[in-house]
Amino acid sequence: MGLAATNTGNNLLYLILAMMLSFMAISGVLSEQTMRRVRLQRETPRRLFAGVPATFGVRLVNGKRRLPSYALHVTEDDPSGGPPALRFFLKVGPQGRERWTYSLTFPQRGRQHPPGLRVSTCFPFGVFAKSSRPLQNQPVLVYPAVYPLAPD
Repeated sequence: MGLAATNTGNNLLYLILAMMLSFMAISGVLSEQTMRRVRLQRETPRRLFAGVPATFGVRLVNGKRRLPSYALHVTEDDPSGGPPALRFFLKVGPQGRERWTYSLTFPQRGRQHPPGLRVSTCFPFGVFAKSSRPLQNQPVLVYPAVYPLAPD
């Protein structure tokens, strides 16, 4: 577009180029503002057993005092390559908190690492995606599977 504007000297092409570049700049500034002071917190159950689904809690917190955050996607980084769990929030108000639960099953006992969680947004125009660092995974201790005893 810039090359065409330079070659033809057409002011309309310069105007279109300037608008495109300004939309890119506005998109970057607004998406950065949306992601600022947004954080995730994971609530881990006290006891986890191998092969038994466990309910984890996740809290999304918007720490900004006056501005809401828009179009937030929360995804799970799944190392097995499966489809990531996805949660979408259209708007999280100032000082707002959103909480939800999800189920996770660990196949074996021992120290396990739950999948990481990441927050991203495509706000305002959907041109660029901006994401946060993954939530640091604290290893959890998974106890051996519990089986019913056979009656004697």
